[in-house]
Amino acid sequence: MRTALVVVFTACCIPAHLSGCGSNDKVELAGAGRGFGGSAGRGGSAGAILVGGTSQGGSGIIIDGASGSGTGGFSGDACAYESNAGEPPPLDMYVMFDQSLSMACEAGGGQSRWTATSTALKNFVNSPQAAGIGVGIQYFGMVQALDPNNCTSNYAQPDVPIAVLPGNAQRINNSLNSHNPISDTPTQPALQGAIEYARQWKQQHQDHTVVVVLVTDGQPNTCNSTVQAVAQAAANGAGNVPQIPTFVIGVLNGGITCTTGIDTNPPNQADLDTVARAGGTKQALIVDPGQGDPAKQFLDRMIEVRGKATPPCEVAIPLPPGGGQIDFNRVNVAVSQGGGQPQQIYYVGDAGHCDPNNGGWYYDTPPPPAGHPTRIILCPATCAAVKVIVGGQVDVQTGCVTVTGPPR
Repeated sequence: MRTALVVVFTACCIPAHLSGCGSNDKVELAGAGRGFGGSAGRGGSAGAILVGGTSQGGSGIIIDGASGSGTGGFSGDACAYESNAGEPPPLDMYVMFDQSLSMACEAGGGQSRWTATSTALKNFVNSPQAAGIGVGIQYFGMVQALDPNNCTSNYAQPDVPIAVLPGNAQRINNSLNSHNPISDTPTQPALQGAIEYARQWKQQHQDHTVVVVLVTDGQPNTCNSTVQAVAQAAANGAGNVPQIPTFVIGVLNGGITCTTGIDTNPPNQADLDTVARAGGTKQALIVDPGQGDPAKQFLDRMIEVRGKATPPCEVAIPLPPGGGQIDFNRVNVAVSQGGGQPQQIYYVGDAGHCDPNNGGWYYDTPPPPAGHPTRIILCPATCAAVKVIVGGQVDVQTGCVTVTGPPR
């Protein structure tokens, strides 16, 4: 089971629809039982929330609740609703792993770069931090080692297809054990194929977040692979629909001279950053053997990818209890703090109607008949506020008429 969105508290000014923005402002809960619409799970009678007001009677928006055990309401609409802890969308990674000859070079501590990184990847797929995510893997470029003129290897065909961990961990371990450094560095066709596979997977799993993780220790050097060509492949992934971001993990030489007799051309961070930026992930994640244990660094980088790839302010739309179809006109979003009363967030329609002060939420695609949403996305102002609430949780509530606004 995936975990709910948990956030950390610091002092800040929360957007007006969560609280007022003055030193004495706070959310006021009215009603005999301070209930949220008199819901069965939260209790209270004739509850209401004053949003955007102050404790000294400032202006605000009242969302009234209907009395009665087992029912609640928004804007006077008496109804029963189900509340589910919002969970981030499932995350899938397709790892394109460098098996060029330079990966046999020493990484320090008597281990090669291949041994350090492959061991760390095994540790990652077996770690508690990776449980619940999907991971698949392919390598570059085995075919080029056998036939240097063959640059059409189908990297869109995985050595191990994406599947959920820890169930897929043993297959990935076995795959890594069966490979070794053997080739040049045809990074461009490798990344292009990885993005193709990831895009196909995304089309079949539209409610998932799908990313490519490019692991490399060398400059692109065969099959028309240049830094610019690789960056263009990454940009095509991030810029087309569905979007596939590329995370880059670059293994530097750390000042260690390769003692295997292999002529290696290690990457530099500027080029790695160029590919990462083109792939929509800002900058590369670096493993530098000169800065400590490369295996631990690589494990940390994979955990970092997991954290960065999971959208911090997106939640999956839960299925209705007992199955059936979602009524997108009866979905609401609220934020609760450490088990406290939920605070209503307004539906604004789309990203273009996000208010810089009031925030709100919208669907990833228009609701039917135009589309079929799978995620709820918080506007930037609301996202910034949610991130700083102690023990915060996003609740997706189904059954009551959607609250739109706020009025301006």
